Amino acid sequence: MRLHKQLISMELPEKAQICVSGCPNNCSEGYLRDIGFLGKKNGWGMIVGGTSGRRPRIGGDVIAESLTDDQAVELAQKCLAYYKNNARHRERTYRFIERIGIDAFNKPVLEADDV
Repeated sequence: MRLHKQLISMELPEKAQICVSGCPNNCSEGYLRDIGFLGKKNGWGMIVGGTSGRRPRIGGDVIAESLTDDQAVELAQKCLAYYKNNARHRERTYRFIERIGIDAFNKPVLEADDV
């Protein structure tokens, strides 16, 4: 619910699907969403850039592990803010990440305090 409240009004270049799964089998398919969170005993793992659409990108990239609830919400905000400020109009996150590369996405999102 915190993610929903924090991110629902954010305007983005295109829709973004967010998945939260507490199942170790990833039953909610977080690897196939723009942003996915996979709950584990030691915290949340975060995945970005997956899709199962017409042009699938199966298996988004894991960009963080062992996140607390607060860290997960903050990182989702940073990822979406960077995407918002740098993606092309109507470019989904998976195409954006394919275009710029996961390392180019991770650097400003994971290392900077501000996006």
